[in-house]
Amino acid sequence: MKERLKEIVDSFHKYNSEHMAAQSFGFSEDIVYDALVVAPSYIPYKLKMDERCKVTTLAERSYIAGYLLEKDDLKIAWIKIGSSAGNLIDHLALCAELSFKQLISLVPPALSKRFFLWVRSALRLIAYRAARRTLI
Repeated sequence: MKERLKEIVDSFHKYNSEHMAAQSFGFSEDIVYDALVVAPSYIPYKLKMDERCKVTTLAERSYIAGYLLEKDDLKIAWIKIGSSAGNLIDHLALCAELSFKQLISLVPPALSKRFFLWVRSALRLIAYRAARRTLI
C-alpha cells in the first residue's frame, strides 16, 4: 500500500471502525486472496461461477455483497457493488486493507480506460480533501 493511501485509510479510522471490508463484505483480513473481483451489479451466480467453483456468500446487503470463490488452492474475493463511479471509489477504498495479489474489474471494455482515468483523478481529489481535513 502506498504511503498516501495509508494516510487516507488512517483518516478513515479516526471516524470509523478498524476493518471496514470485513464489516461490509465479510472478508477476513488474515487471508491473502489470489484476486479481488470488483463487479458492479454482477454476482457470481449470475455468471454461473457456482458451476465451476465453490461460491460462499459472506455478506449480502441491498446494493453490496461479498462472496468467496474457491477452486483447488485459489481463493478469490468477489465484491458486488452498485453501478456508479462513486460506489466503485468508495468500496475500493474499503478494500485497501485487504491483501490480494491481483485486482480484476468487470467494467465493460469500452468504458474501462476512460472510466479508470476518471477514478484515478477522483481518488486524488479524495486524498486532497482528506489531507485538508486533517490540517483544519
